[in-house]
Amino acid sequence: ERLRVLLMRRATSEKSGGDFYATLLARVSRRFARGVVSGTLEGRIPYNRALRLLGFQKLSAFGELARQLGVIA
Repeated sequence: ERLRVLLMRRATSEKSGGDFYATLLARVSRRFARGVVSGTLEGRIPYNRALRLLGFQKLSAFGELARQLGVIA
């Protein structure tokens, strides 16, 4: 019982959600993500397809990924 209480306290005190974009780049390669972002910004890939390829639902996440990859400033 005491161990369970200690584990519950520890689980609730550690609330790090991780880095969404680092996790994304671990799932899909940086090269793939950069290619999708660049192709989309150049007009070769439609935005809805790019969001689907990257697993996004929001366009704002796409913009932030482009910034993280250095494709846009």
